[in-house]
Amino acid sequence: MSDRIALRQVSLESQLLPTSSAPGALEAEAQDFADSLIKIHGSVRVANEASGLHFYLACPECLQQDGEAELYKKHLAVNVDKYLTGQQHGVLCMKCGWTCEAVSLQYMPPLEERGIVHKAEVVKFHGVNKDYLEKDHLGIMVPRNPGTIIPIYQLPPEHPAREYLALRDFAPQPLWEQFECSWCEKENPDLFYRRQPGGFRITPQGRLIFFCFQNGSKVGWQARILEFDEDGKRFFWHPYRNEWVHVLSHDPASDRWVPREGYEDWDHAKYWTAPGTRRNTVVMGFDAALRWNQEQGRTMHGQRIGILTEGPLDAGRLGAPVMAILGKTLTADQATTVAEKFYRILVIGDNDKAGAKMKESVQRQLLSKQVRFDFLDLPDCFKDPGSLSQSEAKVFSRMAIIRASNL
Repeated sequence: MSDRIALRQVSLESQLLPTSSAPGALEAEAQDFADSLIKIHGSVRVANEASGLHFYLACPECLQQDGEAELYKKHLAVNVDKYLTGQQHGVLCMKCGWTCEAVSLQYMPPLEERGIVHKAEVVKFHGVNKDYLEKDHLGIMVPRNPGTIIPIYQLPPEHPAREYLALRDFAPQPLWEQFECSWCEKENPDLFYRRQPGGFRITPQGRLIFFCFQNGSKVGWQARILEFDEDGKRFFWHPYRNEWVHVLSHDPASDRWVPREGYEDWDHAKYWTAPGTRRNTVVMGFDAALRWNQEQGRTMHGQRIGILTEGPLDAGRLGAPVMAILGKTLTADQATTVAEKFYRILVIGDNDKAGAKMKESVQRQLLSKQVRFDFLDLPDCFKDPGSLSQSEAKVFSRMAIIRASNL
């Protein structure tokens, strides 16, 4: 690998989590584009996806909101093929929905001028198929299983996962039926887990696992960390010590949660997506929504309804035929997947700026599809569908189904 290709990208050892296969090297034009982005935005992750070659880098908006953790999460997706062919669109933050023209990324102030010190890193291109994927029963390459898992409904009521769900008013059986929600007892030893302060790792172990089934295959999964707040303290379940640990404290002055002493480098997202998951293409709850339509006698494409939300617990709160797009934006590939099976599509976003961005992405992606779609707003007193109680969710879900049926 030449010095020119040895850029500043996160290596596998520092938790490279590509969403698809990465090339062994870049063509000259793509390499020049990568060079220009790295000088301004830090390291770049490279991935080949169904819609073309992509670079992933730190989103400027998320950097302002979330701080330097965004340097490693890299939510901003840049479609390199579109850039090289002169197309204006092709830049989208998978978290907040921020977008811009690709060329404008090359004229932003570098990280140093924005007060961010970024360590030099080494580029390594990895093919995810070998490291992160395995063949399923249908011969399809899917993300490796998280490890030893137990169906959530088989855990005793006093188990921390069951207590966490009970605290949030979730019943385990419906989550199993919709996502095969499970508890990861022991992590898969074949995967790499980035270290965190206090002996934590970013691992599926000690987390709830939500599987994504599409056409009978487990095309992805997400691991949800357990947490709860008490007296201005936020506790997390330790995957190796099997106990609750105080990690964050609430700062009234800034109204933010800040790491306590010893946890200054804490960078733990609520959800960890399985390495190898093609986040741009998967829709969680997809097969469960198809089953629901079948059970309701909605067998024709023109009859089938689908309801879209952001996260697994949002979809889980409302139940099938609600699906989660695993982020704040509906991608072109997700829109194609949904439109192939569902004709009437209702969208329920969160009550925040990102929820508004979700609506914009849906409008943009579904307008060209042969489907009917509309939006249903939550009452202002609720942040997201997951914050509804079980009884409130039943009423809202019925309303959503009626609304979708009449599109």
